[in-house]
Amino acid sequence: MLILLLVALPTAFVLRTVIGGWQTVASVTKLEQIDVGYVKDAGVFVVDTDGGPVALSEVSPHLGHRLLFCPLAEVFQGKHGEVFDRRGFYIGGPSVRGMDRVAVRVHDGLVQVDLDDVRPGPRRGAGPPEETEGP
Repeated sequence: MLILLLVALPTAFVLRTVIGGWQTVASVTKLEQIDVGYVKDAGVFVVDTDGGPVALSEVSPHLGHRLLFCPLAEVFQGKHGEVFDRRGFYIGGPSVRGMDRVAVRVHDGLVQVDLDDVRPGPRRGAGPPEETEGP
């Protein structure tokens, strides 16, 4: 499933590089199935949330290295200890803000991102981390 998404995206990325604008990264149905997807060529995580899809830059707001998603803890983590919830809000560590947001929309059942429209993440404390389930 995710492999199909990652195989199809290099072509979309090349087209976006040439023509810019919105590019399709997944269907809404596929995103609901995988919950968090990573689009390697675009450097974007796409997350299914109750409020709709969220697209987050893989680049850490701390020192610019690549963030990774931990599915077990459902958090994004950086190599210097920065931690963000699954919606990109700051949880802890040395980062100055949450993860940067990439413009995202749903069009005809497809999730699309615009890599030309990236905005700084929310300041520390701007949004509550998601509630964790369990004991």
